[in-house]
Amino acid sequence: MARHFALRHPPRSRLMLAYGDAFPVFIAGFEPASALPYLADVAALEAARTSAYHAADAPALGPAEFGGVDPDALFAMTVQLHPSARILVSHFAIFSLWAAHQQALAIAGVDPSTPEDVLVVRPLLDVEVTRLLPGGAVFITRLSAGASLGAAATAAIAAAAEFNLTAALHVLVATGVVTRLTPCRGERL
Repeated sequence: MARHFALRHPPRSRLMLAYGDAFPVFIAGFEPASALPYLADVAALEAARTSAYHAADAPALGPAEFGGVDPDALFAMTVQLHPSARILVSHFAIFSLWAAHQQALAIAGVDPSTPEDVLVVRPLLDVEVTRLLPGGAVFITRLSAGASLGAAATAAIAAAAEFNLTAALHVLVATGVVTRLTPCRGERL
């Protein structure tokens, strides 16, 4: 499959950094791989990891910065996400399949048809891949578009009634995906 891709999509630059970005789309249309409908999304996860690895550096906010925020003001704040942040939404178990391939999970327990959403981010040296709970992708996607934490939470609840705000906030802090919190009045923290 990779050989067919390379023949149809030769590199257009001497910089190989982005070469293969179109591979997931190619896989989705590659007839011999049609029995593995999740394969294109797993390839997209790998491409997101490569992209995150080469993204710009930025200092991530940690528990201390979040802990210093007045809880009554938190939901009116907006965030800036780390330049390496990537969100993938899939109809397939892309995180579990990827983790099994990394030998971090047993493949026997993976149902490929289970939808999973993933956050990919590299706040420090290593690229981290985190499986998001229901509504988590909507929450972080809305934040990346400039929505306040409260508005993003409302959208996530509308998308997934089982959305867990506490777990979603934990993901923001634990993964280092946030680089700045901004109160509504425009002050920076």
